[in-house]
Parts: sequence; structure tokens; C-alpha cells
Amino acid sequence: MTERKLVTIRTINALNPIPKADSIECAKIDGWNVVVKKGEFQVGNQCVFIEIDSVLPDTEPFKFLTEKQGKTFYNGMFGARLKTVRLRGQLSQGLALPFRAFPNSIMETLRTANNDTLCFRSIAVGGKESSYDEMSLADLLGIWKYDPPPAPGSEGLIAGPWPGWLQKTDQQRVQNIDPSELTGEYIMEEKMDGTSMSVWIDEHGTLGVGSRNMSLKIDDSANDGNMYVRMAHDSGMLTWLVSHILPQGAPFAIQGELCGPGIQGNPYKLDRVTFFAFDIFSKFANGKYNWDDRDTLIELMQLQGVRIKSVPLLGQIQLDNVMDDKVDEILKMAEGKSRFGDVEREGVVFKSSIDGNKSFKAISNQYLLSQKE
Repeated sequence: MTERKLVTIRTINALNPIPKADSIECAKIDGWNVVVKKGEFQVGNQCVFIEIDSVLPDTEPFKFLTEKQGKTFYNGMFGARLKTVRLRGQLSQGLALPFRAFPNSIMETLRTANNDTLCFRSIAVGGKESSYDEMSLADLLGIWKYDPPPAPGSEGLIAGPWPGWLQKTDQQRVQNIDPSELTGEYIMEEKMDGTSMSVWIDEHGTLGVGSRNMSLKIDDSANDGNMYVRMAHDSGMLTWLVSHILPQGAPFAIQGELCGPGIQGNPYKLDRVTFFAFDIFSKFANGKYNWDDRDTLIELMQLQGVRIKSVPLLGQIQLDNVMDDKVDEILKMAEGKSRFGDVEREGVVFKSSIDGNKSFKAISNQYLLSQKE
């Protein structure tokens, strides 16, 4: 799974009027709808596109936002977060700016970017060797990704980098996928509103527990209160991995969403912190299990005393039968009530019925509009 690209160079695919709006219009940028100044772009123009959940620094050309809605985030940095909004009734997600909006010192640099990356040639001492160092456009512009404040009990001692053999739990958004690739049969699962967690055992028999980005120490008493480590122990997942996977089944990982009290406001009003598994990784599956094999194994684990659940299955769909604007139709499917209460679900994850490694997510726009933070 590739790292999310917060800032990219993209093309304006279409421009549509907004009723009763004289100074703004709606730009179509791949699967995204973005409100822009009228006359600022023509169809076919390139732009600097910045995705929602980016935090913009207090520099030009972003001061028009930071002066109105800037704040200091829990990491101590000041900026303005891009969120899903409605402007004159039009949904807008992200920010599109022309190259000329940026200071001259970086405008030409942006023009030479390779979609989301800048390459700088480095000459070694003596001029005999050269290499290319990469920098993302987000780094160049001082933009970072918004993350909610850590949940109580999530702080822990870091064990080291994420294991190279295991994918992180990020999913590609449907707006960033070419509609021609949205084919085949998919199952639909509810995207739970919590914090992602992974538990694994590697080929050497070493156990691991991770939050969304970090590997945590599990053999240090200082981490006993960490909610990820505590869940890995209390649920029985670590014991099960040792007794059922070694020696021939590793590397192996269980990945899921941790939900409940103290996490994202506990929207489902759960009585206790609960682990909802959404992926199982195994070398025997050459990656991730398909959904049917995954749920079969989770049911077996439950019978063997492991206290975890599967994410809710919402149904199946043949995407080839979606004949209109696929991205917009899939985004509509993301909307609806959660299976765990009278709240708007965060969205839907679409997974190939056959290939567990092929998936993407659609986040409900109604959910995004309802977010206060």
C-alpha cells in the first residue's frame, strides 16, 4: 500500500457552474469535486491539488485560510485543516491552486514535479558519482496530514520501524482510482470509526503489536497500560499466534479496528474496547486472505477462545453493472447508518471477492460533513 499523497499535480477535467454563485464554480479533478474561483482555471489546466485532511501552514498562499480558521494542533503546530465543506450548496473536498499562486521561489519547482515528487541530483565528493534524493510536494510546502489527538492509553514505547513484510492498514480512496479499474465483484464492509491496530508474528517467532504507523514494545512493563498491547494480550491473539501459527505459518498478521470507550468519542457507545478484524495476512495466501477465508478463520479463533470480532459485512456488488458515474455512485453507497447504532457510518471498504489484496475505501460525505473537529 503506497503512502497517501497529500499534494499532487493534477488536471482540471471539467468546470461546472454552481447555481446562484457568480464568483465560484466547481472543478472536477479526477474523482474529486472542488470549488474554485471562477475564471481561475480552464479545462485541461494543471493545478496543485491538496487533499482533505491536509493541514496547511501559516504561509502564502494559504494565509487566507489560516487567518480565518487556523489553530494550534495537539502536536504544537499551527495551521488550517482542509475538511469536506459545502459552499453555496456545492460539496467541496480539497484545495486546487494554480502555479502562479505560489511564491516565485517555488513556482517553477512545482512545474517540474513528477506528480507528487521532486527529485534533486546529488554529486558525490570529486564529482564521480550522482544520485537522486526525493522530496514530496507536501514536504516542500510544509503541509502535513491531520491525525486526531491520541486516545487515552495509546501512548507507548516504540519498538522500532514497521515490519517490511506487512502492509500498513491505509486504503486508497475511490476518488483517486481510475474509474476504468473499478470492475469485478466486490464485497462491502463497514469502515469502523476507531483506530487501526495490527498484531503479528514474524518468521523468527517474534511477536509484534502496532498502531497505525508504529511497532510497540510488548515485553516492557511500561507498556502494560497501552491499549493496543493490552488488547493483544487480553484478547488472546498473542497466545493464539504462538500456539497455532508457529513454526510453519509465519509470518502472519491480524489487522483490525479498535473501537470503544476513549476512542474517537466512542460513536457506537460500546461498553468495552473491542477489536474488529478486517484483514488477515499470511504467506500461504501470498498476502491477505479473501473475505470468506478470513471470516472462517476468525470464527475458528473465536471457538478457540480468542475474543475478537469481524467487521460487519454489508453485501456484495458487481461494479461492472454500475454504469453511471462510478465514483459518485460508490460514494453514495458509502452513506448510511452504522450496524452498531443510530449514527452515520464512516464509510465502506470494497474488497475483491477473489483477491484479498485488491481493495479501496469510500468515505461517506455525510459522515465527513458531520465531523466537528
